[in-house]
Formats: sequence, structure tokens, C-alpha cells
Amino acid sequence: MEWLQLPHWLMIAGTLLVIAGLIGLVMSRRQQAKVQDDPATEQSPEPRPQLSPLPDLLDSRPRKNRRSMLSNEEHPPGPPPPPGRNRAEGESQMNRLQKFFEQGAYGEKLGRVAYAFQASSLPEPVDGMTWQPAQSFHVADELLQNPGLKDVFKAAVANGYAVVLKGTSPRG
Repeated sequence: MEWLQLPHWLMIAGTLLVIAGLIGLVMSRRQQAKVQDDPATEQSPEPRPQLSPLPDLLDSRPRKNRRSMLSNEEHPPGPPPPPGRNRAEGESQMNRLQKFFEQGAYGEKLGRVAYAFQASSLPEPVDGMTWQPAQSFHVADELLQNPGLKDVFKAAVANGYAVVLKGTSPRG
């Protein structure tokens, strides 16, 4: 068998592999046909029981999509009211600490910052000023940036609000 060199052996091995693959394909198709013809695997006319919905904490979809799937009783339609506005009776309100700046009509600020759960619990602003809510405020981020705010937040929890002047301690 000198005439069978390495390339010839490789072609023979390749042909055997193709034949083995075709035999496996035919056998798997026959097995699928048997499973489909089996009366034990037919679908029952009864509907499958549906799983209960996932709790909100386990849901990985973005919040907008989750909120739209909830009923109107749980979340009234329309945008949420701005921070500091009291909700109407029956509306739920998130109870979280908010940050407010004392600001004038033209954007001037005196340097007073207030922390409160509701705008209605804030003290009266200085003449010509109003309390404006901070657009983005996260308690944890503020504490990481300034650990001294821990006492301010404690005063806000105890008294309903805490007012801080730049460079001074909280009043509440």
C-alpha cells in the first residue's frame, strides 16, 4: 500500500466522517418523528397555569416599563407632582429627605440650604426669597461627599427640617 500516501488517508478519513454525520442525522430525524407521533406528548386542551408576576425588586426592566405595567390604582396617570407639593388625598407620597435652596426671583441665593421631608414643614423664607427644591439630590452621595451632614440629617429627621447656612451648623 505504498500508493496510499498521507493526503489519500486524509481523504478517506474525511469521507468516513461525512458518512457518520449523515447516519446520525437520519437517526435523529427518525427519533423526532417517533416523539411527535407519541400520544403521551400531545398538548392537553387545558391552559398552562401562569406564574404570578415577579416582585418589583426582582424585575430587571427599566422603571418606566415596570411602571406602565402597573394598574392606575397603584400609580395614578400623569407625571408625579414636583417635590415639595402635597399630594391630594388618596395619592401615595414617597417619604424621603429632600434638599431645598433659598432663592430669589432672579436666581440669587443667600446661602441657606434646608433639608426636609415636605416643603410645608420648611420655615418661612427671607423676604423676596422662596424655597426651591434641588433637582438631583441623593442622601447617600451627599454623605459620601460631606460626612458632617450626618448631624444635619439627624436634625431634619428629629425636627421635620434642618436649615444650614454656609459655614455654620444646622438649625431646626
